[in-house]
Amino acid sequence: MASYLERVAPFETELTIPAVHTVPTAGTLPHGYFRSIELGADFYTGGVVVEPIPGQGRITNLERVIPKLYLRDDQLHVRAEIPTPCGPLIKEVVVSALGEHIILATDFPGWQRPYGTVRAGTLTLLPEAFHGPLAVETINSGNSIKRFEIDRGCQHPQPASALVSCSTGLGGAGGALWIGDRQRGLMLEWDPGIAAAFPMLYHKRCPPAAMTRIIFSLCEVVETLRECGTLPRFGYRLSPARGLECNLPSKAKSAANHE
Repeated sequence: MASYLERVAPFETELTIPAVHTVPTAGTLPHGYFRSIELGADFYTGGVVVEPIPGQGRITNLERVIPKLYLRDDQLHVRAEIPTPCGPLIKEVVVSALGEHIILATDFPGWQRPYGTVRAGTLTLLPEAFHGPLAVETINSGNSIKRFEIDRGCQHPQPASALVSCSTGLGGAGGALWIGDRQRGLMLEWDPGIAAAFPMLYHKRCPPAAMTRIIFSLCEVVETLRECGTLPRFGYRLSPARGLECNLPSKAKSAANHE
């Protein structure tokens, strides 16, 4: 727990919610986990990556911090501020004493929306927790729940062209997304009225397992993008689900975006 608090923004350890899951389901895949140099890095959960264009340096939250801890309404808040060239980056993890969930939130006070990509709240699955075929469920439009079997490689964050920074993504119109197998899964809920985040799936098979991540975009590059406006606070509630037995809610709970 100590190392986790030193670097509050991405998880350096593993996430287990004992009431439902007996093994860690999300967290960090360390450098060297995959045998390919293509995936030769540490892959965290909860990280932020901002890539301004053209030619500016990448901005991340991979900085050691001394977080502030406080209690409010039976919840433990772990909060840290990271200075960046674009303004402060505030990361917060909220752990509830009453419910089996945590909240991961990122705030960009004073930021101007950059001409570039802003991706936050990345969820990295731990392959050892899942033993069957994975699937993802979300609401792309209306009230209809769509289920997609993850039976092949899928790289939504890959650029479609030199002028379009991602290929596609999931609608997430209802502000909720479930991912898992038949035994266990994870539910992510956010309020699209506060932050209309665009969820993307990354799945790539690479020995000894597969890399599977949900990545939330707050800004992507297209021909009509202009550097203006602000970046909203974005957060989601992460809770365990019992595999395909779970029922995807039609609306997200707004708590993930509240202080």
